[in-house]
Amino acid sequence: MKTSISKRITNFHSLTLILLALLMAGCSGGSGKDTGNDGNDGNNEGIVVSGMVRDANRHFLEAVEAYDDNGVLAQSDSNGHLQFRLPKGSSGPLRLRKTGYANQTIPLQIIDDQAQFEATMGKRGAVISIDPTQPVDVASTHGTRVSLPANALVDADGNPVSGNVDLTITPVDVSSDDELGVFPGAFAGEDADGVVPLILSYGTVEYRFTQDGKELNLAAGQSAEIELPIFVENHPDGSSIDVGDAGALWYLDEVTGLWKQEGMGTVVESVASPTGLALRANVGHFSWWNHDIAPEICMLTINTSGLRSGTEFILKGKTEIRSYPRSASTKVSESGAEYITPRGNQVELSATANTNEGIFEASQTVTCNGETGTTTLVFDNPTVPLINYFEGRTLPRFSLELDPDDSDNTRWVLDGQDAIFDWVVTGADRVMLVSDQGHDTTLGNNSGSVQFPLELNGSHADEYQFTLIAETVDGGEDRIVKVLQYGDGKPVIHSADVWQDASDENVQAATLSWEVEGADSIQIWVGINDDVSPLLLLEDNDPPQTGATVIDTVQKLLPFLGEWCDNCGAANLPVTLLFTNQYGTSEATVYVSVYDPRLLCAGGEAGRSVTTAMRVICE
Repeated sequence: MKTSISKRITNFHSLTLILLALLMAGCSGGSGKDTGNDGNDGNNEGIVVSGMVRDANRHFLEAVEAYDDNGVLAQSDSNGHLQFRLPKGSSGPLRLRKTGYANQTIPLQIIDDQAQFEATMGKRGAVISIDPTQPVDVASTHGTRVSLPANALVDADGNPVSGNVDLTITPVDVSSDDELGVFPGAFAGEDADGVVPLILSYGTVEYRFTQDGKELNLAAGQSAEIELPIFVENHPDGSSIDVGDAGALWYLDEVTGLWKQEGMGTVVESVASPTGLALRANVGHFSWWNHDIAPEICMLTINTSGLRSGTEFILKGKTEIRSYPRSASTKVSESGAEYITPRGNQVELSATANTNEGIFEASQTVTCNGETGTTTLVFDNPTVPLINYFEGRTLPRFSLELDPDDSDNTRWVLDGQDAIFDWVVTGADRVMLVSDQGHDTTLGNNSGSVQFPLELNGSHADEYQFTLIAETVDGGEDRIVKVLQYGDGKPVIHSADVWQDASDENVQAATLSWEVEGADSIQIWVGINDDVSPLLLLEDNDPPQTGATVIDTVQKLLPFLGEWCDNCGAANLPVTLLFTNQYGTSEATVYVSVYDPRLLCAGGEAGRSVTTAMRVICE
């Protein structure tokens, strides 16, 4: 199980405003690194595509490549913006990629030779090195798992693979509004009966095997067993999801951006899954795999009030109840257009129109119980200006110096603190960042990021008050205040992860990895924050900034299982990483899966029991 230590942002308005104000206005201008693909041998004809890319924490992503079969079309700039041209008549989805992130596929809606999009990309899971000549059984975060026989992988030419192979497993938690945007492709697909206009997801996972950066797949006639964690608790009709339920399995066709139904799976117990359940199935190839259902649909007619006739708006909709399978979509629409919703489910609609009179917004939650329905979106008066997002944080700057108490060692020293701000504003003619300590600056864009030292003239205050001010020439104003504390210089933990390789059922091992700044030492404990006697697993007085260590869970953690729970066969044990320097200690906790085969196989019952991260063979 992976424990995120990053702060999740919750006070964020709809990204629809950004899409309109920044992308629609940018269709004639250039945003991003245009590669010169104008769609018609250098002239200005063709389809203008403008977009913006963020991560699941809503931070702009730079150097995201939009690409097709012919190569890279454009790269995103520091504000996450892209703009390029496609040849007239182009169709199909937009594909995006960035090192360290799962590939994204975005459906494009082309109107009057223009297309706008917003995209979210999720970080790929940790790289796991495997030997493809041996049986593979790997469990990763949230209860994901993949198992395949020895010598089952081949390269793009169908040749057997030898030598170490990199595996990444990337799940998407559809119950989270932020991660729902990471869902690739359209919430639509094809089954044996033809086109399916709407699918609802229980959870999706990318399984990716590569060698030297080139993708691998299963050989003809080979199959793999996978487990997809289930992130919701109920079926679309509200009934509970139970062990033994059947579920449809779908894979993403990156060429069309649609999901294709291929086979079925069975719901099984999964201790590491957030709901304790996963869909287990056999597959004949690797890609994005999705546990979906094709629900009954309603054709909902969207009427409007408060807009001039014929005004287009961007309409976003997502299913609202997080314990149900979910979907989301964005489209350009106008009054009287139809919108597909799952019948009987609450759907949150939000719409934004960019007009000469200003930016208009409307929102509504609807439930359509029949084959058709009608609703009216009421657009309020123009909103100008509006700060959609403003977040600030501090980041220590460290350097190394000789430890005065030990001439053989060095230690990290705090050189100072940087302030980092991200903002998104719509409808403003001027944006300013004002500090009570004199860090005043006029920001040149309505969205972006800025980083600067908090120290002025070699000194600093303990507390800073920053105000983001958005103004219009006619006196309109919006402002938000943020207070930053000058940091204490403790180590900064950027990530802490764990993965477990279960290819050998007789061996249990957990690989703990981390990325940290400013740590002079590390201690790894199990049970340090619980009402048991803690056990020190590792101590290092010179840890690498990016490091990893392997814990033999049989030798180290199995004896600890009895202190954690009475007579239990498996548990997720909290393992705490403590990073220390002269200024203090920072900690992160991950969870390691441990089982006792003697208890799981008690009674002599033969068969297989799949636990959190390990396959157990009972003889």
